[in-house]
Formats: sequence, C-alpha cells, structure tokens
Amino acid sequence: MKRNLMSLAGVALASLGIVFSARADIIEARCNVYPKGENQAGFEDFCTVSHRQGNITITLTNSTYELTPSATEANTYIDQYGRLATREEIGLLGFLYRLADAYIHVRFDFVTIAIRSD
Repeated sequence: MKRNLMSLAGVALASLGIVFSARADIIEARCNVYPKGENQAGFEDFCTVSHRQGNITITLTNSTYELTPSATEANTYIDQYGRLATREEIGLLGFLYRLADAYIHVRFDFVTIAIRSD
C-alpha cells in the first residue's frame, strides 16, 4: 500500500513537471516589419513573441507568424505556409527574422519589456 502511494505520488509529480515545462515564454516587444528587399520599415508595431518547445509565434496587431524549427539547422525555421525562415541575433538589439516575404526586427525596449509565463 505504501509503495503504491509512493508510486502514485511520483507519477503526480512527474505530470506536474510536464505541465510546467510545456508553458510558453512570452516576451512583449516592438517589431519593425520590412517588406523583403526594402531598407525602410513598412510599419512598426507592438508585438508578442512566444517561444515554446522550439516553436516561435510572432503576433502583431493584424498578423501572426508561426515558425517551426528545422530539424537539421540551427536558427532555421519553416513558417505556417511551408516556407523557409531564419533568425539572426542582433546582440542587445533583439532578433531579425528573415521570412519569405518580409523581415521582422524584434526589438526589446528595456523600459517597457515584460516577460511572463502562461
């Protein structure tokens, strides 16, 4: 009986660990969106960037980009339409996502940044 209770407690704790590890990290930032081939941003918007198990979701006011990591190359993704995307870290300035039809510069504003877990 005692062994069964210990086993049950172990399974319950392991389940909690799975639930906590599946939570997403969400970062609120500012995004500059550049049409592909342009030097000037088409628009700037507040955005949220969600990281969960390697997947990235960038949510702007009027659009969402879903990126799934490549199984073979670091910082390489496939978007929701099956097209190639890459991510480049720009030091403290954030990340540059190169998508098929646009570039998104995710900037971290240290005055307004908020990191939360859902």
